[in-house]
Order: sequence, then structure tokens, then C-alpha cells
Amino acid sequence: MNQKTLKKAVSFKDIGLHTGKAVTMTVKPAPPETGIVFVKTHKNNIKLKVNLDHVEGVSRGTNLTYGEETIYTFEHLMAAIAACNLTNLEIELDADEPPILDGSSIIFYDEFKKVGIEEQDKIRMVFKVVKPSIIEDNGAMLMAYPDNSFSIDYVLSYPNTYIGTQHINVNLSEIDFGEKLLKARTFCLLQEVELQRKIGQALGGSLENALVVDGDQLVNKEGLRFENEFAWHKILDFFGDMNILGAEIKGRFVGIKSGHRLNSGLLKKMLLDGSLIMENPWLNKDVLELQDIKTILPHRYPFLLVDRIIKMDSGVCATGIKAVTGNEEFFNGHFPDTPIMPGVLIVEALAQVGGVCLLSMSQHIGRTPYFMGLEQVKFRRPVRPGDLLELEIEVLKVRGSTGKISGKAKVNGKVHVEAKLSFMLK
Repeated sequence: MNQKTLKKAVSFKDIGLHTGKAVTMTVKPAPPETGIVFVKTHKNNIKLKVNLDHVEGVSRGTNLTYGEETIYTFEHLMAAIAACNLTNLEIELDADEPPILDGSSIIFYDEFKKVGIEEQDKIRMVFKVVKPSIIEDNGAMLMAYPDNSFSIDYVLSYPNTYIGTQHINVNLSEIDFGEKLLKARTFCLLQEVELQRKIGQALGGSLENALVVDGDQLVNKEGLRFENEFAWHKILDFFGDMNILGAEIKGRFVGIKSGHRLNSGLLKKMLLDGSLIMENPWLNKDVLELQDIKTILPHRYPFLLVDRIIKMDSGVCATGIKAVTGNEEFFNGHFPDTPIMPGVLIVEALAQVGGVCLLSMSQHIGRTPYFMGLEQVKFRRPVRPGDLLELEIEVLKVRGSTGKISGKAKVNGKVHVEAKLSFMLK
């Protein structure tokens, strides 16, 4: 699956659930590899990119914090973003918390669908659970197991209340998000409201944006939207929190009374202990077509100089081809009467094959290669229109973010250009 963004901007106005402050939020399209970035327009356009290292799950929400700046309670928005498979957005807001709206994610989701989703030409990362993992806290637990889809089996328990015990098992890879999941509203017990407000929470909460339970009664006169709405909302929270990773997830999760702390906590634990790893879409794939190449490299016409990879061992060696045609842009000036492909562009083509070979490795996906130096460059024969360039590279060494490759450009088996190239990956 490729990365996606919105076709155009869309705005929302309301108050924040916990801060109670009025907020206008505008969600804007963003280029590939941007990720989800919040922009505080009321604080000199400070940018806070969603990153698991800066996320903390608390008792009543998930917060994003960089130093003294925080975005509060953004999990409902992240759930709608996940449901639309959006990966690149700039989210401008003039307060520290997204609008709560009706307490669910459905309004975000519906508006995103209305303005439209645009597919981009960069691949979206996929992470998969490769071994079981568990995290526990005060009688609650969240577990993860390997699986080829994304599912959760969830149990919610509020004994001796209107909520009671609720159980839902759902495959998040297959469901209609707009039917129940994104419509499920946040909730609390009436007895908790006063305490929350004393500590500065739920200042914007009301019966318009939250379900309130008083013992064995539901305070909201309109009732529930559907059976087990409370448990569905806990899964909505889980879905939004998992999207902090910014990637598709494959795994089966089991939650028992788990919430925001365990959601983000389990992600961090699994990344540290190796039970959650990035899935490499090019692993064991030795032939790559042009569209594959465009998802790996940032280069585009007229400077994308590789048509196809016909053989590759990621991080070791690769062979690409470039059909040199008479209508190449550079032949207009090099030279009109005696067209010859510029030697520096042949070296660039070798570098691009090297880039594909290295950026197809799991640890380098999404990075950008930069030249650092050239050695032992030899231009032995000219390349003309009608030639089929065979671009062979071998990785000589990689240390951290730098390395070196050797390359040979051949036509009909004869070497026309050869060089050694040093590079940096950023």
C-alpha cells in the first residue's frame, strides 16, 4: 500500500475535551514522507511531529510532547486518520487540543472522505508482530501475537455499573469503520467527573460529547448508538494509539481493561525487544519494475535514469537497465548532430541502482542517498541513442549512514563507464 494524503484541506471547530478551550483545526495535505505533523498557529507555528518517542499514554488520553509543548488527547483524530489510511498531513490548530466534536471519530472520518483521499508514490511502511509480547499494569493487560491481519480481542469490565462486562473480537483489517467503531463515543462515570475537573481534565466534557454513567443508569437521554458502545470506544482508542507508529500493523492483540498507557507502552516495548519489526516489501524480490523503483527512490523524470532492476540482492549487489532513446532531454544539447549520453549521467544512473539496492533494506527504507565522492572514474566508450545500458553495482562497504559502491555500465557486455562512488544516507 502506498502513502496517502488528503486532496484538499478541511477545517473543524469546537472545544477541547480536557482543556475546554475553543479550537479551530485545519487538516491539510502534505508531501510524501511528511508523516503527521501538528502546527501550533497560536505559538509561532511550532511543529510537533507524531513520533512514538514523544508520545505518552495517560489515564484519559494520549499526549504528544516536545519539551514544554504538548498536543493533548489526539487519539480520536488519529483513529480517523488510520481509517482513511492517511500517512502525510499538516494539522494546524490554534489551541493545544483537537476539537472533541461528538466524542467519537466519525465526523473527522466523514469530512476526510468528502474532500477525498490522494494516493502518493511512496510506499507505506508495514510492521508485523513476530513473537508474542505482553504488558501489564494494575490488573489490566495487553498482549500481541503474530498474525497476517490486524485484529483485537477486547474485554471491558466495570462491574456493578451500567457498563458491566463487554467483549468484542474484531478484525480491523476488514471492518466497515463507519458502521460502529468510529461512531463510539468517549465515556466516564459520573462519580469521576468532579475529580477529573479538579485536576484540570474533562473541562470541555458534556452530555453532547460523552457518555456518562451513574451507577446502573446511563445519564444520556438519547441512549447508546449500538450495543457495547463502551467497548467499541476502547477499541477506537486502541486503533488511534496504534496509528502513532505511522504504519500498517499486522498482528493479533488481546486487551483486558487496557487503555492508553498500555497501548503506547506495548508499542515501545515491542520495538525495543524485537517482537515488532518492519516488513520489507522488497525482501526476496530480485526484479523491480519502474513503479517499485519510484517507491524506493525520490528521483523523478527527467532525472530518474533506471527503467528496471533485473537482479538484486538487497545490500549486496544489483543490476538495472536503462533504455537510451533518441528523445531523451539531454540529447537536445549533448550533442544535436552527434548525440552522446553525458558520462556524468551514466555515473548518476549507476548511483541510482546503488540507491535502490541499499534503500530496499529494512533499516534504510525511506532514506535519501547523497553523493559524497567519486573515485577511479573511467569513460571508455560513448553511449548513443538505441543502446541498452546494463548498470551493475556492488556494495563495497556500509558503515552507519555512509558507504561505498563500485559500478560498471555496459552495452552488449562491454564496459563503457566504471566508477567507485561514496554516499551518505539521510
